[in-house]
Amino acid sequence: MLMMQRLRTARFLAWTLTCLVATPYLASGAFAAEKPKGDIFTQSVVLFPLDNLAGEKYAKLATEVTTQIARGIEANPRYTVIQYSDRLPAIQRLISTQPEKKVSTGGPFFSDPGAIQRALELARAMSADIAMVGSLDTCKWDPAKKQATVMGTLEWYDTRTGKKIDTLSATGIRTRPMGDETSSEDTVIMEAASELVQKMVSAVTGEEYKAVQAPPTKAATGVSKTKSKRSWLPMLLLSLGVGLLLGGAGGGGDSGGGTSGDESPPPPPSGW
Repeated sequence: MLMMQRLRTARFLAWTLTCLVATPYLASGAFAAEKPKGDIFTQSVVLFPLDNLAGEKYAKLATEVTTQIARGIEANPRYTVIQYSDRLPAIQRLISTQPEKKVSTGGPFFSDPGAIQRALELARAMSADIAMVGSLDTCKWDPAKKQATVMGTLEWYDTRTGKKIDTLSATGIRTRPMGDETSSEDTVIMEAASELVQKMVSAVTGEEYKAVQAPPTKAATGVSKTKSKRSWLPMLLLSLGVGLLLGGAGGGGDSGGGTSGDESPPPPPSGW
């Protein structure tokens, strides 16, 4: 009975010690997963497709500019950006519960009188902090100067109040270098559009533009690095706890064996 009590006490102490030591690390890992961008306050942004006012020829360019703006802003840790689509789950739920809203989910979102209000309603349905709208205004090619000019407008609104936060008009200009016969008109136009994107992103974030080659993954990378540094420690602590339990069980068995030996009846008299 005494050995059983000792074994239970050893198990209890082992588990208690393991939990006390492991809890801070497990808790810190949970916070790291919830706050992948550290202590920086982030705002969620819904970026609506830029209205294409430059002409049908530049429809794909308007889409590309929208995507590059989203990537550029998302690269800043203060923002989380979602490119709007009527296929997003939140919008599909809105349509399923309020079918009359479907007509308002397709745009345009900037260039007609009710467009901005539609964008604000949709951004609220997505629980976003900021609704961002705009347009690709002009795209020109001067064959004499071999020069491309791309102009655009961007506005962003507080979804809670509906008030405009800021508005921006920017221009990107690129000229094909003298003697360069390999760069096509489309190439120079894309370079001008990239300059436009840089100016817009810098104006929104207030920081120097940093080129982004692919959709940002820094948040996920930050979480994985945090986990990789800490995930082994709780496992080690748990292993130590299990080891202590197994050791206690083994020790209890040996002690129990000794006790059984002590309590066994004495051998019969030699005269038998």
